[in-house]
Amino acid sequence: MMRNLMKLNYILSLTAAMLMAVAGADRPATAASNQQDTRPLRSRTDDKRATQQDVIKESDETLRLDVDLVDVVFTVVDRNNRLVPGLKQEQIELLENGAPQEIDYFEQNTNVPMIIALVIDVSGSQEFVLSQEKDAAESFFRSVFREGKDYAAIVTFRGDTYLAQGLTSDLKRLADSIRRIRRERIFRADEGLQSSGTSLYESIYLTIDEILEGKTARRVIGSDEVKRHAIRRAMILLTDGQDTTSQRSEKEAIDRANRSGVIIYSIGIGDNFRFGEVNTRALEELCRQTGGRAYFPQSESDLRKAFDQIVEELSSQYVLAYRPSNKAQDGSFRNIDIRIRGVDGLQVIHRKGYFARGR
Repeated sequence: MMRNLMKLNYILSLTAAMLMAVAGADRPATAASNQQDTRPLRSRTDDKRATQQDVIKESDETLRLDVDLVDVVFTVVDRNNRLVPGLKQEQIELLENGAPQEIDYFEQNTNVPMIIALVIDVSGSQEFVLSQEKDAAESFFRSVFREGKDYAAIVTFRGDTYLAQGLTSDLKRLADSIRRIRRERIFRADEGLQSSGTSLYESIYLTIDEILEGKTARRVIGSDEVKRHAIRRAMILLTDGQDTTSQRSEKEAIDRANRSGVIIYSIGIGDNFRFGEVNTRALEELCRQTGGRAYFPQSESDLRKAFDQIVEELSSQYVLAYRPSNKAQDGSFRNIDIRIRGVDGLQVIHRKGYFARGR
């Protein structure tokens, strides 16, 4: 009887939480929420029933790249993995599928705005590191974020994905939403109540679909062609890299990022900084394919250093845009290669390519 009473209390609490989520769903994305997890992006069960036309919730509002113009954000490091600033456009050689391309736009990052999504795993596996993650994330935004110029959103995920803070240029709102984040509550299996799993790849896909390319992002970026391509879009993942319940695959998440020019950075962290629990292969692949880098801290000090390195990298990026010489609208994947003329031993880090527009 006691067990049944506990289940009933849980069901009543869950129902109340769902009603609160529905009530808050129509709030503007930039409004600060009074509590976390009030705005789910989509549930796994909804995806199971979705048709192909329903997969992208905001398809009519999604930001589309110009038919011809392709943008690439990149960083350059030397043999000692130190970032290389100060390069000029004439030093950049750009190839698409091996064919040289003419660069139409080139800019160092100093004046280039950013749209950032911080995506935090709040599943049970992050129980003992979430507090340190929150402190480091808040410090990160205070270091790199420029109010009035940059925009950011805070997303949490476990089995489902939740919008903790929509895109905003208000640093206080970001800090407040980070402080409100809490981990998933895990119930004992012998009580019939279990953890909801972890949907990493689905969270990446949804965050790009509905935040980094959603209606608010469209308003932020505006309609001017050059302005749109002078925007950097990045996602920072805080997770152990494990995925147990996604309806999306790793490849689908990578392809979605490359279609939108979103760079993924990951901080792979296991509970109590246990490195063996981290899926390093998956996180490294997500970052390698999209032009970011993966970090694997093994202490709180390492965690802060990882954020510091991301700050440094975001402050040393270059942006270029070009119109491909291949005008075919065949939906094919086009490989991108960037090289530096006249200097040996440099490595260019960028997304591996993009998908051409289909007919």
